[in-house]
Amino acid sequence: MIAKLAKSFENIATSMSLMSNHKIKMKIDTFNGKNEDANTWLFSYEKVFEANYWTSDLAKINNLRQNLDGIALKWFSARIAEDQEYLWLEWKTSFVSAFAHNRIQFALKAFKFEYRSGELLEFYYEKQRLLNIAFPHLDDFNFITMKVCALPESLQNTVQTMSINTKECLRDALVN
Repeated sequence: MIAKLAKSFENIATSMSLMSNHKIKMKIDTFNGKNEDANTWLFSYEKVFEANYWTSDLAKINNLRQNLDGIALKWFSARIAEDQEYLWLEWKTSFVSAFAHNRIQFALKAFKFEYRSGELLEFYYEKQRLLNIAFPHLDDFNFITMKVCALPESLQNTVQTMSINTKECLRDALVN
């Protein structure tokens, strides 16, 4: 067990040494295991390691640690302690298995998210993110309807008087 941990730390140190020679070109928000869809976040993380030329499984896994927080970081530490090989596909499968949420949970979160105050554009993009996670194939008509229903009644009335048939039209209407 101690030898395995020592080997894990040696691999991390080697990877970090190699990383120091390359400037990171792209970053991602940390994943905490609670507020983000694991598949969506992992898709973004894979774009990050492509942009940063992290080509080996070891680099992908070791750089993952820097992008985790909370329970996700604890998962990483436990996985490092038990893993014998550094195969990205196995880590990816384990990650999704550990953090995949129920679609019903995401749908409820998307439905409950309403505009209360602040920038309308911030509301727009957060509602869009939540709807995309809960309903990945939602058409524009239903997307617009769900967003407008989450606005205060006065804004709903204003938006209904406009000819809005695309997401971009809704965004522009909320900005102006």
